[in-house]
This record gives sequence, structure tokens and C-alpha cells, in this order.
Amino acid sequence: MKRTYNYHLIDILKKTLFFVFFCFSIGLQAQTITGKITSVEGDPLFGAFVLQKGTTNGTSTDFDGNYKLKLLDNQSKILVFSYLGYKNVEKAIGDLKTINVKLVEESQSLDEIVIVGYGEKKRQDVTGAISSIKAKDLEDQFYTNITETLQGQASGVLVTSDSGEPGAGISVNIRGINSLTGNSQPLYVLNGIPIGLDTQAPGDDFFTGTNPLASLNPDDIQSIEILKDASATAIYGARAANGVVLITTKEAKIGKVKITTNLRTSISDVGVPYNLMVGGQYAQFRNDIVGLLNPQLTFDELLATNRLFFDGSNEFRPLPENAADGTRFMDALFRKGINRNANVTISGGDENMSQLLSVSFNDIEGNIINSHFQRANLRYNSKMKIGEKFKLNSNIQLNYSRNQRVQTSARTGLSGVVFSAMRISPFVPLFDLETGEFNLIGIDGEIITNPLVEATESDNVQKDKRLIFSTEGTYSFNDNFKWTNRIGYNAGLNTNQVFNNKKTVVGANSSGRLFLSERESNRFTVESFLNFNKRFNKHKINATVGASYTDITSFAKRELYTDFTFDDLGLDALQLASTSQNFISIRTNNYFKSLLYRFNYTINDKYTLTTTGRYDGDSKFSQGEPWGFFPSAAISWDAHKEKFIRDIRAISLLKLRVSYGQVGSSRGVAPYSTLDTYNISNIGLTDNNLYTGTFPARIANKNLTWETSTTLNLGLNANFFRNRLRTSVDVYERITENLLNNQPIPRQNGFASVPINDGTLNNRGIEVDLAYDVFKEENFSWTTKLNLTRNVTKLVDYGALEFIDGRGLATNFFGINGTRTYPGEELGLFFGYKVTGLIQPSDLVDYAAGDFRIRTEEVTLEDGTVTQQQLFATTAPVGNGNPGANAPGTWKFEDIDGDGRITQADRQTIGNPNPDLFFGFNNQFRIGDFNISMFIQGSIGNDILNLNKAFIGSGWQGANGTQDYYNNRWTINNQHNDVRYPSFNGPTGVNVPNSVFIEDGSYVRLKNLSVRYNLKNLKAFSNVAIVLTGTNLVTITNYTGPDPEVSTNGGGALNRGIDYSAFPRPKVFTLGLNLTF
Repeated sequence: MKRTYNYHLIDILKKTLFFVFFCFSIGLQAQTITGKITSVEGDPLFGAFVLQKGTTNGTSTDFDGNYKLKLLDNQSKILVFSYLGYKNVEKAIGDLKTINVKLVEESQSLDEIVIVGYGEKKRQDVTGAISSIKAKDLEDQFYTNITETLQGQASGVLVTSDSGEPGAGISVNIRGINSLTGNSQPLYVLNGIPIGLDTQAPGDDFFTGTNPLASLNPDDIQSIEILKDASATAIYGARAANGVVLITTKEAKIGKVKITTNLRTSISDVGVPYNLMVGGQYAQFRNDIVGLLNPQLTFDELLATNRLFFDGSNEFRPLPENAADGTRFMDALFRKGINRNANVTISGGDENMSQLLSVSFNDIEGNIINSHFQRANLRYNSKMKIGEKFKLNSNIQLNYSRNQRVQTSARTGLSGVVFSAMRISPFVPLFDLETGEFNLIGIDGEIITNPLVEATESDNVQKDKRLIFSTEGTYSFNDNFKWTNRIGYNAGLNTNQVFNNKKTVVGANSSGRLFLSERESNRFTVESFLNFNKRFNKHKINATVGASYTDITSFAKRELYTDFTFDDLGLDALQLASTSQNFISIRTNNYFKSLLYRFNYTINDKYTLTTTGRYDGDSKFSQGEPWGFFPSAAISWDAHKEKFIRDIRAISLLKLRVSYGQVGSSRGVAPYSTLDTYNISNIGLTDNNLYTGTFPARIANKNLTWETSTTLNLGLNANFFRNRLRTSVDVYERITENLLNNQPIPRQNGFASVPINDGTLNNRGIEVDLAYDVFKEENFSWTTKLNLTRNVTKLVDYGALEFIDGRGLATNFFGINGTRTYPGEELGLFFGYKVTGLIQPSDLVDYAAGDFRIRTEEVTLEDGTVTQQQLFATTAPVGNGNPGANAPGTWKFEDIDGDGRITQADRQTIGNPNPDLFFGFNNQFRIGDFNISMFIQGSIGNDILNLNKAFIGSGWQGANGTQDYYNNRWTINNQHNDVRYPSFNGPTGVNVPNSVFIEDGSYVRLKNLSVRYNLKNLKAFSNVAIVLTGTNLVTITNYTGPDPEVSTNGGGALNRGIDYSAFPRPKVFTLGLNLTF
């Protein structure tokens, strides 16, 4: 009995011990945590790291941001989540089995990688002046071309568009102007390979230029680096005087295949750019001038003698009080534009092979009828890893653009449609009442220029087809030593086709006119360079050495056909043209050979020395000295790492930079410029026969060389509050010497000038960049960025020339230079007559009796002589009583030479097109699932030469006028001395610019405002966003024209800031849908 009891007791004890042991074993089993790591926007972060704090136990996330971590026993119960460029997050584990984390981006990491020439650097190691623009900065903003993305986004970069025309010419100047006769545009480098701007076909005489980069897709941009000082640009040597723009396109990403689709539709509107007089006002204005010139006659006498333009004699000449409003040609010419854009990108792969394919199409119906721009892009990128040491990155893109243009400005002819709509009488019918077609006959039976005819019956098509290929192979000998080889090829065909049928002004003058031109360009580049990057205790060395070769071949031709038998078939029947002329073709070749290096040495992570140099050979100078060396040196000091500063917790970064160096430019020198060239022409001899002869085309100068720019740059980078506030200030001076110049020589040499290098420009400026993360929370963030630039470009000297005139303003009216630059002054200052007041009836001997002679007054000269002097100088070439020159209400001008007559010798500086300051102000907000972006851009202190005022704003009798002018003009019943509103503009009004045409062109513009709503947790999609964007929504300016952002004569050094009936810039409203799956 006792044994049985013991047995049962032992059995129970065993089971109890087993149960306790089992429970204890369960308690000791390792805990496993799973979860997902994403950005605040919800995007999965591949490769994010999860670490059990205080241990080496960790794991990383997969393609979808998922992780799984088995915890170590008896260790920390805290997990640390980290990802490059994001703030670390710590989470207590407790009893949780699933922990999902959203990581917030760092303000701006000093480890950010910056693309530089022939390599990349960490931001903290950069000693030069470099501005960066990332794809995120441009997100949801509306751009039609790549160059627009630079506007206002970086200090020191002034972007000026000729007009609002789709594909319009655009000028980009980095730190001012560096050449007077050459091109001042920067060097563009796409994925490491320089691309050329000299790719466009010869232009027709009647059209302004277009943008050579218009066929590139702005949606392809991943990042843009702008190299500004010599330390950053010297590695590009003889092509870097105007700065360098490095463009990197989006690349394939490792991960599951991702398809991104962006669809956008925009509606644009310019409104009515010019509010012109209606019929009754126009008739009254014309009749008032007649009365003003005949003060001795009453209205009834003027009517009886048939002197009035609008006398009620027929329906086209009604009395003002009986006139209808007439035709509103501006309303008929402009329309609402539509922009359709579609972009599809497919990307994915693993670390051994990843690929990206992008297809986009852009279709823009311009705001002037018959204007139409189309662009199609196909781009492929592949990234391959071959073994452990070799990587290959290849890009290929096919670009096509077609630009149906409409001539708007009268700068190159009489048929600009905006100019014609300004001029034409409102009494001219839009349509022919018998045929229903656009009307071609004026109120007196004369042939007229109907702007609708010019827009629809002229066919101007510019096409661009381009292949851009680049591949880069990098072999890593080890972690510190790499060898990179690049090959780039850029082939393009650009064509111009302009046909004017006999209904148009140009076509009527030539019985039909066809202009054809094309340019085929090929650019081949091969480069090889070594990169060494290693740390030796306190010392860090980064070195690059390499060689480059570029070969550029171009073939261009132009043809002109006129006198068509009939013009219905246009280009399709050249044989119908009776006359062919101006057959010109030219083939050129230019090549560069270069050696380059960069050496970067850092000690204690505080003191950095950078030296850079490039040894360039240019075939353009093959007859003289083709080789040149362009060096630079820079030092920087990371002062915040010093003991006396690093304990100041508010200072995150304090870096001082100094650089000095030299770069060059040969853009103003055409191939073969140092060679003797010859023309073939006909010559008549004494036997009255024509013979074909060969003649020298010019006097060659074998000693031509580069324009060289030497720059001193002082820079300061200062970040505060854990990099929440980031600032950068650069002060610079750049001196450009050896300016290309045409030295006048005696005519007996057979030529008027010879090309030489003689002249100096000086650029001085300051750039300020500010960025502040106002809020950076999980559900709300606000980052604001501001950049400010002041640059002053002055001419120091220009050889033996006392001044430089800009080219003629136009080919018909204003056939005179509108700018003149003297040594010691800024470039391209407006030049013309200074208006001092309006002529009043009391200034004339007896105006009421029709005596228009100028009154005199007694004055005492310096020598004591008493004489009679006219109250003002006359614009009449002879005599003193010309009614047209001396009419009341017309302008008085300053008589500089005191001869009593206003001539071209009385012209003077009247305005300055160069801004005192330009800026960009960018704000980005994130509120929950909403992203809001607001970009403001502006220019302060620049003048505009508003030539439109000469025609519609100051009473020219050959045009209509604005309502504002009509309501405020000088009349007998509204006498005043406001020079803005003369009675009419007299004999000089459309021939010589004057100070009334100069207006303050300062403006502040809300360039882009976008709102994005991110829809989440939708099946089949990883991201869906709806985006609403407004462009050019609000402009604050005193400029009276439709758009202060204008330069119809291009962005050259001596002809900027001119408005001559430009294509206005529209307001644009865009609705977009972004899908990712």
C-alpha cells in the first residue's frame, strides 16, 4: 500500500517537472518581429536596415520594404530603423510581433552625392560653386522643355525666353555675359557626354530662332548640376567659359518591375493681350489728328473740303458717332490652347541587370491659330553588373519634334500676325462678304495684310529628329581605384520648310515663295579616365586623370524658290517655281583633343585643396596655336569641425571656400576661320561679258585664339539647427579677355575689317541661397527655398572701337540699332531720343491761325552774347513750321548738340535691360496625403524697350491704338504734359526709339502652383495621384505689355529686353493623373 502511494507521487512529480520545463522552454524561445518600412509618402524602402540596438543582429528589407528579424535572447528590446538619407527611428518592442515604420527624410545630408565633371563627390567635399536641382524640386510643375527647368531654381542662372511661342528660343546665362560676338550659352552635358547647340537648320529671314533643346523631354530629368566657378568648370576647359549644365536622366532601379504612367491635359489662355480701339474711337482718333493739323478750319470746313478720314461718305468711313465697333482682330487671332502629355516608364531588375524604358508624347496647340508643337521621345537605360568588378551603364534615346510656327513679330518683316492685328483698321471686315473666305481688301480697295490670312496661309514647319547614345563602362580594380570609359554619339537632322502662298504678303511679293533648309549634325565623343579615392588615416585623396576626344561634323544647305505658276501644291511641286536662287551648302568639321585632371586632398576632414586642369586642342586654331591649358585651384575650410565651434550646437556646418582659375571659349570662331577661304562669283570685264571668277572671301587671321575667362570666387556655406536651416553665399569676379573683335581696316584692302582678339569684359556678382525646413513631421512638412542673384556685366574695352552698337531692331520700321555700349558701362543699354515733354499751343508762334513755327526766347550765352533761341528743337529735316513735326501734343526731345534739330546725333542712353536682382522662391508642403508646391520667380530693376507703344500706344496713324491711349491722349480738350500720351507720335515715332518706349520690366510671378492628392491602398496600384497645376497664374508688374518676360530679338549680349509684337505667354491650367503599379 505504501509502495503504490510512493509510485503515484513520483509519477505526479515527474509530470509536474516536465510541464514546468516545457513552459520554461516556451518562454526562452526567440521572439521574431516582422513589419514594413516605408517613406512618409508610403513608398516601400528597399534595403532599409533593422538592428537590435546594442548588437550586430539585424536585417534589411526586401523589394516591398518587408523585413523579418529574429531577436537575440537577453538583449535590448529596442529596434533601430535606418535608411540612407532618412532619420533613424527607435521603437520599443514590448510584446509586439509586428512593427511598421515610416521614415522621415533628413533635411539635407552632407553625404549627398553631387555629380561633378568626370566623377561625383559628397556635398561636404565640394570646393567649387555648384547648384543642384533634383527631380523632386520639379515635381508636378509644368515645363515644356528642359531649359525652362533652370529658371528660378538656382542662383546665378538667368533664363530669358524670346516669347510664349511653343518651342521659342531661350537664353540661359550663368553669371552674366562672357562674349559679345560668340555664343554665351552654357555647355550642356547629358549623362556625361557634351551635346551641341549648333544643330538647327539655317533659318528663314522672316522668322525668329527656336530652342535647339526643345526635342528633349523634361520629364526624363533625375538631376541637374550647374557648375559656375572655375574650380567646378575648368575640367571642361575651352568649352566652359559660360558655365556647365550637367543633366542626368532617370535610370533603372533595382526591384520588381514597376510601371509608372503620367497623363496630363492642360488648357492655356492669353486673354486679349492688347485692348484696342473700336470703330467709333478709331474714327475719332483719326479725325482729331486732321483737326489738330488744321486749327484754322472748323469741323464743317474740314468736312466740306474732304479732309477728314471718316466723313460718313460710305459704310467704311462713317462719322465717329455712327460707327459700329467693327472687327476685333485680336479676338479672332487668339484661341484657347490645349496641351496633352503622356509619359509611360517601365523599370525593374536585380543588381546584375536592371532596365528602364520610357515613352512620352507631347502635343501643344498654341494660343495663336495654326501654331502647333509636337514631341515624341523614346528612351532606354540599362545598368549591368558583370562579375564583381565591371559595371556598364547605357542610355539611348530617340527624339522627334515638329513645330508648326506662326510668325508673330514684325522684327523680320511686315507680316507678323500680332503686328498685323495691331495695325489693321477695325473697319476692315474679317471675311470677304462674297466668298466667305478671309478678306484681303481694305476699305479703299487696297491689298491689306489680314493677320488671319498670314496665320493660316503660311506653312512654316520645323522638324528635328535626333539620336543620342551614350555608354559608360567602369572597372573597379578595388574599392579605391576605378577606370571609366565613355562613348557618346549624337546624330540629328533638323529641317525648315516655309511656304508662303500668293495670298500672304511675302508670297504675293514673290508670286509664291518656298524656303527649304536642313542641317545634318554628327557628334562623336570618346573619353577614358581613372578615379582614385582613398583615406589614409587623417588624409583623404580623390584624384581623376583622363583624356577626351570629340569630333563634330555638320552639313547644312538652304534653297529658295519663287514665281510659282500656281501654288496649290506648295512643296510637293517644286517644278512649278520659275525661279530658284540662294542655293548654298556647307560642310564643316571640328574636333577637340583633351587631357584632363583633378586632384582633391583633404586632411582631418577639415581642410581641402582642389586643383583642376585641362589641356585642350581645337582644330579651329590649327593654323596658329591650337593648344591651351586651363587650370584652377580651390581651398575650403570646414570651420565647424574646429574645437572652438563644434560645441556650438546651433551650427551644423560652417564652410569657407576660395577658388581661382581660368576657362575658355571658342564658340564665336567658326571652323576654318584661321584659313584663307574663297568665293566664286561673276565679274564683268571691258568686253561686256560676264565671267566666273574666284575671289578671297575674307582676310584670315591665323593667330585667332580662345576668349579666356579668369574667375575669383569666395564662398560660404553655413547650416544651422541640425541642418534645418541651410545657407550659401558666393561672391565672384570674372574677367574675360581676348574678346573676338572685328578690327576696322582701310577699304583699299578689299575688306572693311579683320577678325582679332582684343577686348575685355568684367562680371561681378553675389549669389545667396537659403533653405529652411519649417516643419518636418510625419503628417505635415514645409520646406522653403529662396535664391537671390545680383550680377553686373561691364565692357572694360573693345580694342580701338569707342562703342559697340547692337544690331538693327527690325528690317522695316526701326531699321536702326536700339542699343549702344560704351567702355565702363553695362552691356546692351538702350539708345535713342530722350523725351522732355509735349509741345503746347503756346510754344508756337500762332497755332490758332495755323502758324506752326516755334517761338523763341532771349537767352544769354556764356560769353555774354544775347541771342534768340527756339523753345524746343524740331524733328523736321528742313524749315521751322512743319505741322507734322511741330503739332501740339507731340513729343519734344532733348537737343544734345544744340543745333535746333533732332537728328541721330541727339541719341543717348535711355534705359538698361539688365536686372539689378533676380530670384526664385520655392515652397513645398505635405499635409497628410496632399502635396502642395508653390514656385515664385521674378526679376527686379530691368527695363524693357516696348516697341509696341510706338504703334498702338502713342498715336501712330498707320495703326490702331489701345483703349488706354485713346482715353488719355492729348487733345485740344485734354491738354497736359504727360509724355506717355501724345496727340500722335510724329515723324520719328516708328523710326527711332525714345525714352517713352522704355518701361520698368520688373515683375514677380507665381510661376507654378500645384496640388497633388495621393490615393493609397488601391488594389493593383502602388501609388495613384491626382495633380492640379496652374502656371503663370499671377504676375505683379508695372509693365504695360502683355508679358514682362520677353525678348523678341533674342538673348544676345547686345539685344536683350526688346518687345516687338511677341507671342504672349499664357496662363496654363493642368490636370494630371499619375499611376504606379
